[in-house]
Amino acid sequence: MSSINSKYRATFILDLRGTEEPTETVIENMKAEIVAVNGEVGEVNDFGQRDFARVTDERRPTGHYVQIDFEGPSTANADLQERLHLNKVAYRVLVQSL
Repeated sequence: MSSINSKYRATFILDLRGTEEPTETVIENMKAEIVAVNGEVGEVNDFGQRDFARVTDERRPTGHYVQIDFEGPSTANADLQERLHLNKVAYRVLVQSL
């Protein structure tokens, strides 16, 4: 039985406070997490630092936005969310099916 890959778009809000790694390294780490769930990384868009429309924590009024398109198995969404659950740099993760 052949595996059928679906297309996804993952949007990450990164919390880079307190990290000494350059942004490019953090983005490469996010891409590595996608590959770890059997995903194939496509287009990467780095939208940079943006203010939040609704600030829920006064200590964190901004975030670094990154969007990565990828293909992967039907379990990729749940697997990626599970892998990034305890990652302190990935403040928010939204994975959409395309």
